[in-house]
Amino acid sequence: MKHAGWKRRLVHWSLAGGLVVAAVHLSSRGIASRYSLCINLTGSLDGLLYLLTKGSYPSRIGQLVAFKVNANPFYPNGTIFIKRVGGLPGQRVSIRGQDYYVENRKIGRWHAHALSGETLYRGPVGLIPDGHYFVYTHHPRSFDSRYRRVGWIPRDKVIGTASRLY
Repeated sequence: MKHAGWKRRLVHWSLAGGLVVAAVHLSSRGIASRYSLCINLTGSLDGLLYLLTKGSYPSRIGQLVAFKVNANPFYPNGTIFIKRVGGLPGQRVSIRGQDYYVENRKIGRWHAHALSGETLYRGPVGLIPDGHYFVYTHHPRSFDSRYRRVGWIPRDKVIGTASRLY
């Protein structure tokens, strides 16, 4: 029993490594201009490996979108985030207490402080402007549109849509 966890991790990382090798092979054939691989380094989304379709823009709630995050104290400038689209242009974002809603659909809570103790400020509320998205994940500590440093994501920051591979 003691070795079952080790074996499961070995299989997990072997599969992920195989996908990376396959992606490198495909990118050497010119596919890299349209597609890219992203590795999830946090617990904010399930999954380890995502396929990014560059130049593709989200059109529906729940779709995964990749974008470059604004400068902040938690992640290096230019870090690529993958989040779920929670709101599209023209939809209403509201807050009740510490809970965020998009069109009366609860998205999650915001926290006044990061786990590090850093002060956090609420993100925008009201109608999502044209050319912008409200993004989130279900993780209770997801750094997303609920926070001012992320806010609504402008279309020009979107790299593309993403699909979970593994």
